[in-house]
Amino acid sequence: MALNDLLQRTKSGFYEILFRGSTAFPYSNDLMHIGIIGTVPFLFSKYGAQFLGNYVPFLKNNSDLIGFGCAVASELIWQLYLEPKSPYDHPEDKNSDFKGVLETAVGAGLAYLVTKLLR
Repeated sequence: MALNDLLQRTKSGFYEILFRGSTAFPYSNDLMHIGIIGTVPFLFSKYGAQFLGNYVPFLKNNSDLIGFGCAVASELIWQLYLEPKSPYDHPEDKNSDFKGVLETAVGAGLAYLVTKLLR
């Protein structure tokens, strides 16, 4: 039972951290969604693909597409697995789900534009 208790406390702590961050100030939940689910996966996978592209050229040539794909995958993991298990989820609120998809697109899109401008 000790392992089960540890996993339950870890899961509760994870959702508590997300809740505190998303209620820190007005619209902080939107900024967290844009950053954590949109921007971070895009940048991590884009530059990871460019690094691995030194060995596999296909990855370097398609790093932007891989970045967008990972942002979409992050949103799917959030919408289909993590959010429904959260004690703070409101399953009847579909507008927030659509807003989250839009925020992910904004985060990945902004990251894409910034990386293009910094070249």
